[in-house]
Amino acid sequence: MTIDVVQVSDLHINEAGEFLGQDARVNLELIFADIDARGLGPDLVVATGDLAHSGEASSYAWLHERFAALGVPVFCLAGNHDFTEPFRKHLLGGSVQAVDHTEIDGWRFVFLDSNALGREIAADGTVHDLGDRMHLAHAAQLLPEDEQWFTELLDGGGSDPIMVWLHHPPVAHPIAVGLEARPFTQWLFGAVASSGRVHGVAAGHVHNAFATERHGVTFWTCPSGWLDLDFDEGTIVPPGYRHFRFHPDGTVDSTAHWVDDARYAERPPYPDWVPKTLAGLEHG
Repeated sequence: MTIDVVQVSDLHINEAGEFLGQDARVNLELIFADIDARGLGPDLVVATGDLAHSGEASSYAWLHERFAALGVPVFCLAGNHDFTEPFRKHLLGGSVQAVDHTEIDGWRFVFLDSNALGREIAADGTVHDLGDRMHLAHAAQLLPEDEQWFTELLDGGGSDPIMVWLHHPPVAHPIAVGLEARPFTQWLFGAVASSGRVHGVAAGHVHNAFATERHGVTFWTCPSGWLDLDFDEGTIVPPGYRHFRFHPDGTVDSTAHWVDDARYAERPPYPDWVPKTLAGLEHG
């Protein structure tokens, strides 16, 4: 059986309404309408982080209602703009979940929390967000226990194909200078290459759709549902999402889609801070 999955990312739901010329809540409603109009009918949705702009409880509560109304499981990952306590308390429940993995029709989906740079392990072993998590967790890093768990999973000898989801991309558009040289990316490349079980990796964070292959594995980034960017043209583009099809033979197809709506007819240039920020993957 083929599994249809929609990935949404970097929604930045907030209390302010329009922000930087985009209303995140309106954009998400347009995305859901676009999914319906295309007849994609996902079996599940994966939301890969920065779901609220500043970790507001009311934003997560609104988002919970919208996700729950989809009528399919929604698997959520936190981004650097998300904060653990309100994320868990106000977003999760029922069909809206946050788990480390799930098995679906012969596939194993693995969800990695890549925000370790913005978290700390206390003396009693509990994990807490740092006050400046939003800026500190600017690129991917796993907590030691998560890295060990993932390594043991890959070494466990299973045969089911694995799809990895996380917020921060190991690979992205070339504007993200130096990303592939980061220790996390090099570690993940090694783990993927040696296991042979990982058939794809999908992330968000950079507000841009991109796809490339490394070590025989495709790496995707997802359009932002709030402020999506065309790095080649230097412009703001309509909000978007990704559609995936996971086949029984272990192959994966993915297409990025953008909302077709008259209010996005113009493609204004994005602010000067965008390339500077994303070149260092900071504050994204």
